[in-house]
Amino acid sequence: AMLFSDLIWQGDLAWDSELPYNDSYYEAGEGAVTNSEKKAAYTVEELVYEMLTHSDNTATNTLAFYYIDNVGDYWYDVTQMSGLDITNPEIMEGNFATTDIMAHTLMRAVENEQYATVVAIMRNAQADFRLKMFVSNDMAAKYGSFGAYQHDIGGYFEGDTTLYVVAVFTEHVMNVDEFIGQLNLRLLEWQG
Repeated sequence: AMLFSDLIWQGDLAWDSELPYNDSYYEAGEGAVTNSEKKAAYTVEELVYEMLTHSDNTATNTLAFYYIDNVGDYWYDVTQMSGLDITNPEIMEGNFATTDIMAHTLMRAVENEQYATVVAIMRNAQADFRLKMFVSNDMAAKYGSFGAYQHDIGGYFEGDTTLYVVAVFTEHVMNVDEFIGQLNLRLLEWQG
């Protein structure tokens, strides 16, 4: 989402620019792009919304393959968003990240105006789920799930000021949604 915000900020695309869909981008999961009749193209805004709100794998793949075909090394550029010096080959070769990478990337998102649309979508996403289970208002969040791995990242706002960002990655945690929700509630109480 941030990579496409940069392309829009630079004038290379617009939120209503249409990206072509290919059946090879389909990946089972949640979201309207994945679970509706396919269109020949989707707007950047629609794809980013579905990716952030419903963790739509097909929307994510459509964005990723457009980026690879037209801009550059998608995964390298995603990891560079954090501003960290990442040398771990496991991270650089696939869809892997750390809480440190995600927290730094999220800080960049909440601190820079060009990512305001991304943050706004995250503020409206996943009501009453994981980080937002007990802290729905003023929280921007994006969850991820892959088998035993259940994650969520987010930032808590007071008005336009970010009070904190949090990245929680778990593996084989029972009642993970409530665990992450309780963790965020305690973090907010500690902040107060």
